[in-house]
Amino acid sequence: MHEILVNALSQGGLLFGLTIFLLMTARSSFGVGARFRGYSFKEQAVVKDNPAASIRLAGMLGGSLIAFFGVLHPSGIGWMEDLNLIAEYSMLVVLLLWVSRVVNDKLILPEFDNNNEVVGKKNVAVAVVEFATYLATGLVMWGALEGQNGGFVVSLGWFVVGQVLLIGLSWFYRMFMPKIASELGLQNAACGVALAGYLIAGGIALKTAVSGSFTTWSAELASVGIYMAVWFVTLFFVHLVANFITFWGHPLKREIMSDKNWGSAVLHAGISVAFTIVFTHWIG
Repeated sequence: MHEILVNALSQGGLLFGLTIFLLMTARSSFGVGARFRGYSFKEQAVVKDNPAASIRLAGMLGGSLIAFFGVLHPSGIGWMEDLNLIAEYSMLVVLLLWVSRVVNDKLILPEFDNNNEVVGKKNVAVAVVEFATYLATGLVMWGALEGQNGGFVVSLGWFVVGQVLLIGLSWFYRMFMPKIASELGLQNAACGVALAGYLIAGGIALKTAVSGSFTTWSAELASVGIYMAVWFVTLFFVHLVANFITFWGHPLKREIMSDKNWGSAVLHAGISVAFTIVFTHWIG
């Protein structure tokens, strides 16, 4: 009993240390990236009281920790081998999260220079969308790295698939909210929250879709495509029903776009995330 307790405490302490190491690595890389882009995070967050910069960092750290779950599975070889795997894949996670930020800037929100919006204008609406992209990417990487099925190449492949699907989901969202880009530019945080919830829900669904043993790319892509299509269509009808029941006579689009109603945006995001959790539990 004593030996089991000692082993549990030692493994718990090691896990705690690895988590702190990952957070420090992500925070350091964020600071270097901020300096490279011409600003100091500490100055923005503490001196200039810029909440958008803090939201951006929170997304980076949150996405890193979420993806970290994917490599916390003992290989059965030994702790040293597990530590090497965790170190290698943790560095990969941080790097890919930085790539996802570029994707967000250029393809999900192509109308903006995200850095100018977040740092220069303290635009919380844009920062919240960045936050969601980090978390969604972390979720996809969690699913892709779980058990390290297929190694680096497969993990990178799923990262690319995840980014493509997130871009596609954001474009579909624009079909139903065609003025969302202009509203984000006007710092309509309600729009940011609504889109963020939708993207995080997409990340949850995709995390479940890519988890499990890898077979072949053709079979996996077909399976993921069908899964995500069913999720998207079902979510669409869930929102139709929920909006009809909840906002009788008051279109949700108007509440979010015109009235900048935070409460409605949170409800919209909450429905997306909650339904997706149930969907992945029953169909995952």
